[in-house]
Amino acid sequence: MRRTPSFSERLDHGCILGDGAMGTYLHERGVPMDRCFAELCLTDAAAIEAVHREYVDAGAEILTTNSYGANRLQLDRQGLAEDLRRINIAAARLARQASERRCYVAGSVGPLGAALAPLGRVGREEALSVFREQVEALAEGGVDLIVIETISDLEEFEVALQAAKEACDLPVVVHKTFTEDGRTLMGELPHEVVARAMAAGATAVGANCTVGPQRMVDIIERMAERAEIPLSAMPTAGLPRLVDGKVRYHAEPAYMGRYARRIAEAGATIVGACCGSTPAHVAAMAAELAAVEAPRRRTSVVISEKSEMGVDPLPAPERSRLAMRLGQEFVSAVDIELPRGHDLAEALSYAKQLRDLGVDTLMLSDALRARLFVHPLVVAYRVQEDLGLECVLPYHTRDKNILGIQSDLLAAHVLGVRNLFVSLSDPANLGDYPNTRTLGDVGADGLVRILAAMNRGLDLAENTIGSPTAFVPLVGGDPNAADLEVEAARLHLQMASGALGVITLPQFDVDTLERFCARVGSAVPVIVGVLPLRSADHADYLHNEIPGIRVPESVRARLRRSADPAREGLAMARDLMQALPGMVAGTHVVPPYRMRDRAFHALEAMGLGDVLATSRRAH
Repeated sequence: MRRTPSFSERLDHGCILGDGAMGTYLHERGVPMDRCFAELCLTDAAAIEAVHREYVDAGAEILTTNSYGANRLQLDRQGLAEDLRRINIAAARLARQASERRCYVAGSVGPLGAALAPLGRVGREEALSVFREQVEALAEGGVDLIVIETISDLEEFEVALQAAKEACDLPVVVHKTFTEDGRTLMGELPHEVVARAMAAGATAVGANCTVGPQRMVDIIERMAERAEIPLSAMPTAGLPRLVDGKVRYHAEPAYMGRYARRIAEAGATIVGACCGSTPAHVAAMAAELAAVEAPRRRTSVVISEKSEMGVDPLPAPERSRLAMRLGQEFVSAVDIELPRGHDLAEALSYAKQLRDLGVDTLMLSDALRARLFVHPLVVAYRVQEDLGLECVLPYHTRDKNILGIQSDLLAAHVLGVRNLFVSLSDPANLGDYPNTRTLGDVGADGLVRILAAMNRGLDLAENTIGSPTAFVPLVGGDPNAADLEVEAARLHLQMASGALGVITLPQFDVDTLERFCARVGSAVPVIVGVLPLRSADHADYLHNEIPGIRVPESVRARLRRSADPAREGLAMARDLMQALPGMVAGTHVVPPYRMRDRAFHALEAMGLGDVLATSRRAH
């Protein structure tokens, strides 16, 4: 039987003290940071209940369940997705047992753990499903309210809130994370967050994590200017550092107590603490909050604060020679694989041969495999500096989080590399290091979005990066897609987001290319891959084992009939390449992998130099 008054009624009768951290407190008590804390609800229930009881004794009126991150996506990484319901129900019941009906129990719902499309690969419907099933399990466990925590993306914030409202009729408190400059991690200001929360039907809205008590006072003050619903604040205990193998936070309990009072006076009704806090911090906060009167609910006011939107991007032709020529003259590029070691001499010598043949652009290739290669940015810089050839830098987001990706991109711009192929790659565990984790924070659409923001002088969080970058984003297209309408719509969306051209995998059929180009339209510059087939076995391998490549049966049959399949493959590649000028914007030739001498002879045999000379005369 639910205690009275209800949580919603309690919000009208003075400040409510929340509890403190669970994960960092467990870590302080010896649990490794890489452990799934939520699983402890099943494997070490006594430890979780003991932490809850310490917070009850410290004076907390709200206990937050140990279910942060206990959603399907995050649990699946730990091999625990099948235990989702059991974990969340156990988390709710452990908090309920520890509270002895003296506290409200808040079901903790953390972020998805993966970015929403178009930045990442999780669609809205999937995200709704992930949040709903966790909320349903927490409600089944008997929580009094749902608290959504540490959400950085405003769309994810709204999806989580919608899912919670659909899954149960409990009060929902939703928090966003903010940076030191008062914006959320994705660029929104406090008043924007409040407006969206009220429109979506939140019971209370606020901020948690990432900032300490002082910064939280400013954020709550700015939220209070717009809020017509209660506010909630859960600051961290300062910034962390690593001491003797453990993460430590600096803020002393007395300091947290003083600022808890200031946060309440700024307008917060719910005040608790986040990472680094302990029962000692909560006890100090309880002592200070005892004297705080109920916050006044303020009426909405119009404020003129506005997000920085950046500047207009540099016109495409001014960003690179490749961008200037796209759609104006036939572009020739040749794939050159990256060295497996640190010696660049052979790669640079081969690049010089290609330049002398008439090639104007190099496509750097690591074959998209999860293997160790020298960083392509180093090769691109040396080729451009030493030989004057432009490079297209393949950039796949497999190995980096959002911060690392943006750091890499800034480095590329500093080194003068402008052309980027937004590529998809094999998962990290499909290479030389099978235990390597694939991060996957950002997909191809998300990377285009990041590049477009930088070209306006902003990072993804809409913080200024100084002057705008001049990147030329190129994306992958699939002429063999099962539904060309869908593929064309995807490419048009990426072009609208900032992409300047499309690069295909190797193609072998003019008719397929003509249908593809007709569907995407002449406004989309297409650079077509051309690869000389070596044998019928080679063609069968590409057709059956390499995703995205289709070798027509007529081509494979021609190779099987030929007395010299390698020569036949070169002839077919030459015929295709000669048909491309006037149909597409350019070609990138993919010569035999890891065989540079054979590769160069293949290019000569295909008549690449003649094709290039003819296409240039035509322009």
